Amino acid sequence: LLQVQSDRLYLNWRKQEDGQYPRFSGLFPMFMEYVSQWAKFLDSSSIGNLAIRQFEMNYTNHIYESGLWSGFPEASRVLLPLCFSSKSIGLPAPAWVSWQEAYELKECDIIADAKALVRADTGQRMLQFELRGSSGRRNVSLADIEPWFTVANTHIEQVFLALTSDRAQREEWKRVNA
Repeated sequence: LLQVQSDRLYLNWRKQEDGQYPRFSGLFPMFMEYVSQWAKFLDSSSIGNLAIRQFEMNYTNHIYESGLWSGFPEASRVLLPLCFSSKSIGLPAPAWVSWQEAYELKECDIIADAKALVRADTGQRMLQFELRGSSGRRNVSLADIEPWFTVANTHIEQVFLALTSDRAQREEWKRVNA
């Protein structure tokens, strides 16, 4: 799905019929073609030039309650930072989860965010795990698109692997080398 707004260009995707998500390596050339077409359209229509202020890449995953985890206190079976120790201080297990971390890297900033959600239509509990890479206040241009997104994708993968359990990587995401 291509979404064009006055100050943004989004390429969104969903799980395919075969249950797989498209990979960055397959989506990025399509995104670059859209950027090129949009820049040409702006140039030829006298609307103005493409003025890039920031790049951003988001990875969002809905992790439904399953045999891997049951109840938000077990969320650390999927996301390692969500380890609860409320029993040691006499509190009940938490009913809800919300967590965020930020990493300032040379080329981009990565924000990791997890929150507990309940689907309104099914009542099914899930964790929404999102990793957002941003160029932030760094100066960026059209020429920076390919190298920036390639590096941001690598950093997002690294943070994903560092924050998720090996078991979740194998069972939830079917990663062979976890």
